[in-house]
Amino acid sequence: MVEVEPVDIDAKNQSIGIDLEDLNVSGMVKNRKLARSISLQGWREFRTLCEAKSEKLSRDFRVISRWKPTSQVCSECGYKWGKLDLKVRTVQCLNCGIEHDRDENASKNINKVSHCVARVPRVVASGGRDRALPRL
Repeated sequence: MVEVEPVDIDAKNQSIGIDLEDLNVSGMVKNRKLARSISLQGWREFRTLCEAKSEKLSRDFRVISRWKPTSQVCSECGYKWGKLDLKVRTVQCLNCGIEHDRDENASKNINKVSHCVARVPRVVASGGRDRALPRL
């Protein structure tokens, strides 16, 4: 019989941060083919809830610039294949040969970029609450 050590979930959860890509939602809504489905997703509300949750739990909250090519670069070797049509859901890297799901690849790249981005500085407000400083 193998004995398994219990995992301290509280300690593990303390180190988790939230990384999001800044999307131009208002610009995306102007596309008549996608406007309805984008509006129904509630992306702005999702970001607001993530910011509030990370503030409440004193977690890191990082936003990646919309200009970073997260879906245009291989997450394994860094090869840049350029823009892809939205219909293309998988791509095979011409350099290393690994096939990537478009969204999973972008997620890995967002995670890599977020560790290079400085964390959002936090201050304690007059009410004793921990709050993020506004970005300029």
